[in-house]
Amino acid sequence: MKKRFLLGLSLLANIGFFWIFIWGERGFIEAKGLEQELAVVGGWNDNLRKNNLALSREIALLQSDGKYIEQVARKRLGYIRNSEIWYIFPDRRTLSEGMHEAKN
Repeated sequence: MKKRFLLGLSLLANIGFFWIFIWGERGFIEAKGLEQELAVVGGWNDNLRKNNLALSREIALLQSDGKYIEQVARKRLGYIRNSEIWYIFPDRRTLSEGMHEAKN
């Protein structure tokens, strides 16, 4: 009788430990979830590192390369040289809308 009681008690203890190991606080399930979260955050971190590196390179170019500064000013700000003439052409959608209005 005493052996059965101890066997039952140890079986219940093992089931309890197994339960805690799998579903308890800091258990197997939570550890797997944290691993997945770590992978996601690691991906974000890698993207941020790449963006920081690209921005650092651009800052260095803007601080030291006059041709790059001119290229950026022309592309982003629409700057032109004194000797250049800037032609602006409407896009096709604007042209077709204008033609449609002219017909009416």
